[in-house]
Amino acid sequence: MANKQPAWMAWPLPPGWEARYDSGTRRYFFINHQTKATQWVDPRIAIYEEQQRTLQNQAQQEAQNQLRISQQKHLQQQRQREAQREAQERQKQREFQQQQQLEAQAQREAQDQAQQQRELQQQQQAKKEAQNRQQRELQQQQQAQSQGEAYERQQREIQQQRQAQAEREALERQQKELYELAQREAYAQQLESQQSQTQSASASAAADADKREDAARQEREQQDDERRERERQERQRQQQRVMFAPVAEPEPEPEPEEAQEEYEFEVDLDDADFG
Repeated sequence: MANKQPAWMAWPLPPGWEARYDSGTRRYFFINHQTKATQWVDPRIAIYEEQQRTLQNQAQQEAQNQLRISQQKHLQQQRQREAQREAQERQKQREFQQQQQLEAQAQREAQDQAQQQRELQQQQQAKKEAQNRQQRELQQQQQAQSQGEAYERQQREIQQQRQAQAEREALERQQKELYELAQREAYAQQLESQQSQTQSASASAAADADKREDAARQEREQQDDERRERERQERQRQQQRVMFAPVAEPEPEPEPEEAQEEYEFEVDLDDADFG
């Protein structure tokens, strides 16, 4: 299912602007004939964004007007509620004073009952403390009997933990060796990648690419055929060495000089000035 295009894509370009297609980057760029300048950004986007900002400002202004009206209504309602609240508070204050008198009387009665409950709780607590002393004495006797068995179990667990620790240390040493080996291989690959990037970057700045492109293409095709033939022969020689020689690390293949000339006539269209 195709993506829905923005609305501004259907608009015409502003006066004095022209859109052209760049076959190298496969993108459209835009020319301002009035200022003799080029750019990648569609000028219709700025017009669309300005319209959106205008609509947003209008919506914000309307919202502010509605907010002021709502605030005025809310203020009137709040004043009415405050008058009602003051009347209710006066009524509540009278009821609160009456309630306080009733609560003071109930509090005195509750204090008398609490005193009686505290006396009962003290008697019950004394009985519980006597029972707890008896239980502690029995537990101490049972602990004395189970200490011998617990000591033997503890010694067995310590021995098992030492064996497990020794196995973990051996496994960690093995993992550390594998990790160091992987780091050395990654470092070697990184060096090869940096070398190839440096070689390819130095061949992309030729100024006369358009004039010599047709002649250079034929020459590159012939050089590519020769290079592929040399690589095929080199792979056959390496396979023969692997089959008839002991295991050894293969030497890195030197990059042919033709690979450098392959990028000699490419032009970076992102940096080109179309003005």
